[in-house]
Amino acid sequence: MSGPRLRRILLGAAALAMIAVPLSATSASAASGDVTIKFTKSALTVEYGQYWSAQMNVAKAYPCQYKSCAHVISIFNAGDSTPLTTEPIGVWSETTSAVSAFDLSRPLPVGKYSLTAAFKRYALTGGSAVPLAVTVTPTSLSTAVRVTNDRNHPTNAVISATLSGKYLEAISGEIGGAVFPAGSWHVTVKNSAGDEIFTKTSDQKAGGDPFTSVYWPGVPPGGDFTASASFTPSAASAANFTIVAAKDATYTGPAAPNTGPTPTSTPTPIPNQAATQAGSTVPVWSLGVAGIIAIVLVIALMLLSAALRRSVSAAAAASPAAVAPTAEKQL
Repeated sequence: MSGPRLRRILLGAAALAMIAVPLSATSASAASGDVTIKFTKSALTVEYGQYWSAQMNVAKAYPCQYKSCAHVISIFNAGDSTPLTTEPIGVWSETTSAVSAFDLSRPLPVGKYSLTAAFKRYALTGGSAVPLAVTVTPTSLSTAVRVTNDRNHPTNAVISATLSGKYLEAISGEIGGAVFPAGSWHVTVKNSAGDEIFTKTSDQKAGGDPFTSVYWPGVPPGGDFTASASFTPSAASAANFTIVAAKDATYTGPAAPNTGPTPTSTPTPIPNQAATQAGSTVPVWSLGVAGIIAIVLVIALMLLSAALRRSVSAAAAASPAAVAPTAEKQL
C-alpha cells in the first residue's frame, strides 16, 4: 500500500474516532439524566380503608399541562408488575407530585407493602430508588342491636342490628373499591332461663348495607328475653376487620290476653229499663212461655169461633124444610 493512501486511511479513522467519542458521551449523559422520584416520608401505618397520602419530590422532569401528555407516574408494590393505581398520576409541577388512597383501584388489604414509583413520558423514564413502606392494620366495626314491638301486631317484634366504624366513612367518602364486605348476620334470642327460642342467619353479598332487620313472630307473652346479633365477614376479607360484639338487648314480651273480667274490674252501668227488668222476680223464660200460651189460646179461639159459625149456618138452613110438612098435616 502506497504511503499517500495509507495516510488517507489513518486520517479517516481518526475523524471517525473524534465523532464517536462525543456521541457516546451524549448517550451516557442521557442515561444519567433520567427522572428521579423520592418519597418525602419513608413509612406510614393506616387502618384498612383509611384515607392516606404521600408526597413525592420529582427531579429532572418538567410539568405537563394536559392529561393527554404521557408524563405520568405509576405506583407498584415491590415484586408485582401490575400497577396499584387505576390511572397513572399526572405530574403538574416540575418538582412535586403525590399519591393517595384515591389513586388506588381498591384499599390495600391488611399486610405490609413496599411501594415504588415509576415515571414515563415518551422516551423519558425514571423512578424511585427508595420505596415507601406501608403497613395496613385491621379496622374496627362496632355492633349495636335493639328489639321493638310491631305496633300493628303486638305479639310480634323486630330485631335490628347496625355496624359503625371508620370503614363506613371510607365507603361514604368513595375511597376506590371500598365496599361493605360479603358475610353473614346471625341473630339469636334467649329467654330468662338462657334457652335459645329464636334464631335467624342471613347471608349478604359484597356491597350490601351495614345493617340488618329480622322479624320475630309469635313472641311468648309476658316473658323477659335477651337478643344478640353478630356479623361475620367472609373468609376473603375477614382479616381486614375486627368486629366488636354488641351488648345484648333486653325485651319483655306482650302481656297475656285478658280472657275474662278481673276481680278489680268495674261493671258496666245498666240502663234504667234493663235495671227494671233485671229487678223483676218473674224469670225471663216464664215470660216467653206465657207468650207462647197466649198465642195458642188466640189460635184456639179463632178455630172455635169458625166452628160455631159453621154450626149456626147449618142449623138455619135445615129449619124451613122441617116446618113445611107440619103445616100440610094441619090442613
